[in-house]
Amino acid sequence: MEDDFGETQVLIRLMVDYANMAAKEPVLLNRIEIAMSKEERLLLEELSIRNHYVATLNCLFALSVFREIAELKAIALSSDQTQTNWNDLATYAHLIPCVCHNVNRVCYIFGKAVRESVTAVPPTYLTSNILTILREADYLANKY
Repeated sequence: MEDDFGETQVLIRLMVDYANMAAKEPVLLNRIEIAMSKEERLLLEELSIRNHYVATLNCLFALSVFREIAELKAIALSSDQTQTNWNDLATYAHLIPCVCHNVNRVCYIFGKAVRESVTAVPPTYLTSNILTILREADYLANKY
């Protein structure tokens, strides 16, 4: 999982700064070229020239209806810009999962650009029923 996380983090940073990274030709750039058409790569280059976004990968865990714990990989896009171009963000939200198949969500964070993984989590209050379900899921995960 750690290798996958690091590789995905590098890929998304390549994608939001594609114009500069394409000139340097990093190794993972081939993954982007294989997964995207020439038109999509030109669009990605145009987006990265026009806007400066920062992309950060965050892992979240969710409890499904079937009491299974699922790992979600969410991309947080942020920028120091005062005006948000929603069409550009929608394009990124469409293109990123084409390259990074393990990404479940792409979201935008308002305010100052996020340069590191988001680690601050607001307090969450869980009911006793949810805690019981989590204990059962943890028990089953460790049992198998």
